[in-house]
Amino acid sequence: MSNDLAPDEQYEHLEWRPHRWRKQLSLKGRKMTVGQFVYAMRAADWDVAEGARQYGLTLAAAQEAVAYYRRHRDLVDGEAAEETRRLTAKGVLHDLAPLPR
Repeated sequence: MSNDLAPDEQYEHLEWRPHRWRKQLSLKGRKMTVGQFVYAMRAADWDVAEGARQYGLTLAAAQEAVAYYRRHRDLVDGEAAEETRRLTAKGVLHDLAPLPR
């Protein structure tokens, strides 16, 4: 399985990593998907610059991740929902509210 990016999509700071079901991109050099980064920023109420600072990223990398999220929100949010479903089915998570949009 691969991430089928549109021909006009090229990223300097993001990369696809093989995964059984996940298609979203990850931050290069990090074991973190775009969704994990964006949701962490949202949960902490950080702006992009603070998210970059907290994770030791360049501002350009953080901005690219947020731009990717905005372009692929349905994919990223859908994968977060799938991960929640899988963890709940395993008994790892329970009683979670859906992630805010």
